[in-house]
Amino acid sequence: MTRPHSWLHTSLHSMPRRSFLRLGAGCGLALGIDGVLAGGSGFGLRNAAGATRQASRRKLLHIVVAGGWDSALATDPVTPSKSAQGAYDGAYGTQFGVHAVEGKPGLLVGEGFVDALPAFAALPTAFVNGIFMEVSAHEIALNYMLSGVPSLSRSREYPSLAARAGSRTGSYPPHVVLGRSPPLGDTRRTAPPLQAISTGLLSSMLRGPGSELVKPGAVQVGDELIGELDTLAESHLSSAQREALAPWRASGEGLDAVYGKNLSALLAYTPEVKERYLGAEDWQGPGTVAGAFLALKAGLSPYVTVSYVGEFDTHTAHFARHLPHLTLLARTLAVLADDLAGTPDPDDASKTLAETTLVVVNSEFVRTPKLNSAQGTDHWQSGSALLLGAGVVDGAVVGRTGPDAQALGWKGGDAVALSADSALLPEHLVSAILASLGLQDDAKAISKSPVLGVVGA
Repeated sequence: MTRPHSWLHTSLHSMPRRSFLRLGAGCGLALGIDGVLAGGSGFGLRNAAGATRQASRRKLLHIVVAGGWDSALATDPVTPSKSAQGAYDGAYGTQFGVHAVEGKPGLLVGEGFVDALPAFAALPTAFVNGIFMEVSAHEIALNYMLSGVPSLSRSREYPSLAARAGSRTGSYPPHVVLGRSPPLGDTRRTAPPLQAISTGLLSSMLRGPGSELVKPGAVQVGDELIGELDTLAESHLSSAQREALAPWRASGEGLDAVYGKNLSALLAYTPEVKERYLGAEDWQGPGTVAGAFLALKAGLSPYVTVSYVGEFDTHTAHFARHLPHLTLLARTLAVLADDLAGTPDPDDASKTLAETTLVVVNSEFVRTPKLNSAQGTDHWQSGSALLLGAGVVDGAVVGRTGPDAQALGWKGGDAVALSADSALLPEHLVSAILASLGLQDDAKAISKSPVLGVVGA
């Protein structure tokens, strides 16, 4: 079915389905940019730079754990030496252990990530700890961690990793979002994502306009009427206004192409998928991760962001509430790793998605090492992240925290005293990830000093 495309058509046609879309058109480099090792000056791990690897298409799955996770129970476990300093609540030292990843003795996890040990053993894995967060307000820290650019205002937000990468593909959708929208910056207008709050709604949107409730031909008649209205409306617009609407027209064309692929069934949150992803509803954390995997498997887009829902902002009853959700995340990562390893890349059947997809999991900051008066934890001026899959320097642990749980500095692959020159910042990690995706100009715009030794080509 052929139909006209314009901002009016996009806004009015099938509004119930499209109310979750952020429509637009990507522009720039072609899909399949070669990745290269982040170089130049940087926060390097000894002997990490200079390696030459075969370039390949790199996909990105970014899982954002909103609320601030407890890295002492995840990527930065409390060792006896830290417990002895008294900075951590006694429960960390007496109730919870430290666990090593099989075959990777440098990778230690806390109690909340025990169930992710198989994933970390199976896929290249690296941890980043001690990311200094000068401000630990949720929105500000989240934007900084995802975009690598500090901002104190939502009116000056910058696009997240996947949004920035997607804007360079020249394809639709440039980027898929499940759950709450990440910062989009200018990509909100130029290359906005296909977004849904749940896997089921994403599948529903991809069915396209019309259903068994609509009489045959009714959609086509509606399209023709909308086209006439569009033509009339555009006749009264200036050339500048017409130019501004071009991305919306292009997105309509891109959306039709997506409808034509019949992807809805491939992204369906079936009972079998639900059971595999721990019985979670499609809008819950594991359910949205399942949707991200299905989107990658179907070839919908190479860049996906998941806003992972869980009770991580535990200002009360921390251990009773936080640990179960962290454990659920760990189990989800184990399922995801298994699915990625067992699924051919839709763009290259000779490789698995595990070989072509970089998975980044982080939160906007971490939790305080001591309990408050409500037996909860608060926001802490540190952050952490884990990376899995394609391009990850296996077994690397970059960044450190001291016995007092404060972020240390990072220079030349060593932990040093924290200073303005040594602080490991979100921009250093984001720059390295962008470079690994082949977006060198974007990487340099974020930071001239990407953190080295954690991810490469």
